[in-house]
Amino acid sequence: MNETRLTKSDLKAIEAEVELLIGAPPTIEDLQTDGYTEREWLIATVDFIGGLGKVATLIVAELIQSFGAIVIAVVFAMMEFQRVQAGAVALGQVDDKASLIAFAVVTANVVHPIYSLRQLRGQDKIEHTIMTGRGYLEAFKHRLKGQPVTKELDLYHNPTLHHAATVITWSTIILAVYDILSPLVTQIATNTLTRPVPLAIMEFVMGLGLSVAGVFFLQSASHEIGVRILTDQPQRLSDELAKRQRDYDQKVEAVRADVRTRFMQAKLLDKARKDGDIPPNPFGHTAHAQDESANGLMTGNANGHGITVTSMNANGKI
Repeated sequence: MNETRLTKSDLKAIEAEVELLIGAPPTIEDLQTDGYTEREWLIATVDFIGGLGKVATLIVAELIQSFGAIVIAVVFAMMEFQRVQAGAVALGQVDDKASLIAFAVVTANVVHPIYSLRQLRGQDKIEHTIMTGRGYLEAFKHRLKGQPVTKELDLYHNPTLHHAATVITWSTIILAVYDILSPLVTQIATNTLTRPVPLAIMEFVMGLGLSVAGVFFLQSASHEIGVRILTDQPQRLSDELAKRQRDYDQKVEAVRADVRTRFMQAKLLDKARKDGDIPPNPFGHTAHAQDESANGLMTGNANGHGITVTSMNANGKI
């Protein structure tokens, strides 16, 4: 089968014939000739309104992003204060003590998420271990039968902070639940319920959800504020230097361990040669041991006066 190729002149002729048959593409002048017009002032007004709307949207979004966590924390702190205060009064506390209890509990829920983040300054990620039932059993078994364990911790380690946060969280939830659900629970317990049981169950579930969600949302807003404090700090050269110094120290330790291993191998090789475990070189009195590693080339030379170890990098420099 013969193949025919189109030349450039053929392609130009084809395009010219297509344009002749179809005509020229439409232009603004053609539309104006046909009688189409546009109101420039109306288009400018619409564009201005659209641009103003985009600017307003960006301003609102940035304000929410910047101050949303603070607003949420304040609103939910006020709500939880009233709930805890009413719960403390229902438990028999006088108004002054109930207010003090509510203030202390809400303050603890706001402070402890920020307080627990202070040790993460300068870090981008944290390691979190998700416990399981088996993990709790193993930890309990280790506490009963295991040997004491010594750990190296920083100065920010506060072993009671986690336990205190757990206790204060559930205390707040219980007081809030007591404040919201005590009338309903009282009616159920005294058999004086005046609404259908399905409706009472729905009210119980909603009240429980509001109590739990309010406390957790307050703590999550406080956590967001704490994260902003850590991430929105201005850049300091001292912090960057400390970060690079940590990276440098890690590299130094890794290279030092590798070099120490190669030097020990060279000494063991020299000792084995002196003890006669390695036969001498039949072509001379010099034995060479080479160890090619990722860091370069190591050569050991046993010449009767000891061993010389030369470590070269990837560029061949000592």
